[in-house]
Amino acid sequence: MLRERSFLFWTYVFPILVVLTLGIAFDSKPSVRFVVDIQAEPTGQQLLQRLSSHPELSVGLYDAASCRDRLRESVSDAFVVAHATGSVEYHFDEHSEKAMLAVQTVDQSIQAAAGRVDPIQTRYVATQQGMRYIDFLVPGVLGMHLLGGGLWGIGFVVVD
Repeated sequence: MLRERSFLFWTYVFPILVVLTLGIAFDSKPSVRFVVDIQAEPTGQQLLQRLSSHPELSVGLYDAASCRDRLRESVSDAFVVAHATGSVEYHFDEHSEKAMLAVQTVDQSIQAAAGRVDPIQTRYVATQQGMRYIDFLVPGVLGMHLLGGGLWGIGFVVVD
């Protein structure tokens, strides 16, 4: 067994390398950042100042054509047009869940900055963290390794 270096590699080293590589590649990201463009209207700069302090938003000021192009190419999740009358217009892909969450986040931030007070204060408490990729990767690789070893072992006995 000690003379078979390939046996040692494929039995012990390779599964560990696979687990480490995939664990690093699919590291869990703690938060989602939404990319939201603001159309450069006369009130766009004020809106940019309001939204730039939000931790979940990455905002930028662009002209109308750039906003449409960036949304069409999925560079941004949504873009906002703030009119001089005080109204706000949201443009986003209605089939994208991330875009809808981005619009809700922007709207809540704008409404709160405008002085909206919610009649009922709510608090979100996460009681359980979701499964990470590595949580089922290690048992899966070990199980595949054991099953593969069992099949090869039975195959050698049958052929011998």
